[in-house]
Amino acid sequence: MSADSNAYQVVRDFAWHAGDTDEQPAINRIKDLAALRAAVEEQIGWAVDNREADGLTWQQVADALGVTRQSAHARYSKRTR
Repeated sequence: MSADSNAYQVVRDFAWHAGDTDEQPAINRIKDLAALRAAVEEQIGWAVDNREADGLTWQQVADALGVTRQSAHARYSKRTR
């Protein structure tokens, strides 16, 4: 199984919380996915913050993220460490 398909499987298998019982299940699912997205973005940021210590170039980071080098640098170079 590739890393991409494994990631999608993790999201599909995500244990949805009941959330607010006054809201529709779809709203709770969207809220859960937004929280998951925030957690993933935080982890990506930490990994990118450590790119120099890990010996990675901005081009390697960009390739891993599927974006241009300029886009990766613009998004992550100004993060507070």
